[in-house]
Amino acid sequence: MPGTLRSGARPLFGAALAIALVAGAPGAHAEVPCDPTAESAFDLGAARGHNAFVCGDYVGARDVLGSVATAGDFRPATGFSVGEALDHGVPHTALLVGGRFVASAGSVFGDVVHRLPLADAVAVTADVTLRDGGAFREDPTLDLDSACRDLETTSILLAQATPTDAAPVPWYGDVRVSVSGPGTHVVRVDAADLLPPISFHLAADDASATLLLNVTGADATFAMGEIQLAGALDASRVVFNFPDATAIHGSAYGFKGTLLAPFATLDFTAGNIDGTVVARDFHQDAELHVGGLFT
Repeated sequence: MPGTLRSGARPLFGAALAIALVAGAPGAHAEVPCDPTAESAFDLGAARGHNAFVCGDYVGARDVLGSVATAGDFRPATGFSVGEALDHGVPHTALLVGGRFVASAGSVFGDVVHRLPLADAVAVTADVTLRDGGAFREDPTLDLDSACRDLETTSILLAQATPTDAAPVPWYGDVRVSVSGPGTHVVRVDAADLLPPISFHLAADDASATLLLNVTGADATFAMGEIQLAGALDASRVVFNFPDATAIHGSAYGFKGTLLAPFATLDFTAGNIDGTVVARDFHQDAELHVGGLFT
């Protein structure tokens, strides 16, 4: 099933995941084995199926075709749209907000679920329309903060997976990775090497293959390029993990796959992301597409 990252006989983490979750303390994470023929049973928990899952504030959203969850405030751009690609035939939630929803002139295609009382949670003008029968629904039990802590743990654990393939970054910025066979394939890239213009050409010969790219470093930039997929590789099975990053910048870029950066502020302009975004804070005026969602 696309996005579940399952492909073989046993889990990527296995006992190591259980040990790390129980230990919980910084530096206590166990070594994570990675066998490219193994079953990779990790997932994104509450972030699965969302276009964006933000652990702080989400500011400047314009066109987000899928659903959004933000533990903090949601303050989109004027004329924004959320959830237009969701199934219009059934009731659904397009937006989850732990803080405040502050907006003017835009559309939400579905329900808006807010944790705070309506008067505290929602400050929108009459030009904001809830379509597809959408309504404001209060849910004081909404706990996106706990989900964010789980995502932080997932990012840290994924970073410990042993590389199975190489991802050299040439001086001209064209990173090529081609993997063979089923299972999870892991590469490691230093963010300091990703100097614009930078593009990734990623390929797999097996539709069940998953490609995990662990990008190390506190600051990463994706600019003036794109991620291209070839062979049987689908964006829903590509995960860029940023376990160290506190700042990620995107500009004039076509991104395909999951961007897992639960500790980082992500600024993204003039481009598009086809997949799921997990970030600490998210500032963007790019488009988010549902092709490649981690499901």
